[in-house]
Amino acid sequence: MIPMFLFSMFPALAQVSNTVKGGLDATATASGFKSGTGNPPGIEVLAGRIINTIIGLTGLIFIVITVYAGVLYLTAFGDADKVKKAKGMLIQGAIGIILIIGAYAISTFVLTQLGSATTG
Repeated sequence: MIPMFLFSMFPALAQVSNTVKGGLDATATASGFKSGTGNPPGIEVLAGRIINTIIGLTGLIFIVITVYAGVLYLTAFGDADKVKKAKGMLIQGAIGIILIIGAYAISTFVLTQLGSATTG
């Protein structure tokens, strides 16, 4: 009885996987990732991906620094040296996040203009 129940589930799983695969194929095509088309992404797309990855990782580092500084500030218990260090790290983290947001905005603008200039 149990094996028959298990085998009866496979058509449903196949149908779900086809639906998911169709959705993934549509997303890949819209993103320029469709394999087998013979048109690999251009250099501007590759550069954009690399730049966005670097900016994302750097932003993550600054967020971790800011959170660490906040924890350090909360656990300072009035120790002037720890409070001073934590405030300095909070300021540096905030400045870093602002710079990363600016770099993201600039790179997005430049890469968008580059993409529209190369595609005509």
